[in-house]
Amino acid sequence: GAEPDTLLMNPVDVQKLVTALAAKSVIVTPFSKSANTSGGDGSTPEVGYSAFHLVTPMGKIEVFADHGCPVNRAYVLQLDTWELHTMGDFPMFIEEDGLMLLRSATADTFEWRMLAAGNLACKAPGKNGVVQLA
Repeated sequence: GAEPDTLLMNPVDVQKLVTALAAKSVIVTPFSKSANTSGGDGSTPEVGYSAFHLVTPMGKIEVFADHGCPVNRAYVLQLDTWELHTMGDFPMFIEEDGLMLLRSATADTFEWRMLAAGNLACKAPGKNGVVQLA
């Protein structure tokens, strides 16, 4: 019942996959998610990572290169089964002293600090997998 939509691989393995598919027709497309805010000129900023679509019998899967993935291992994910659980705002400004902004004593700058704490949870682990690559 899984419908994987994302493949995470080390860049070394992504390059091997691209080389193996070089003789075949593969459409390379940029991947980005639009942020919920707009710029001062009314444009919508694009935030995300580059990916390409790999066509499989289960449909298209977006392939991402991630330096955090070990070489010779890939993660096949169904993203709608993952959730980030937090208590309160995420991220939140650290205001323990009552000040959100700090003024620098040695430059014309301001600084603010943020904290992000949460737990990543999968509500359907059987719909995700780890693949050992040759």
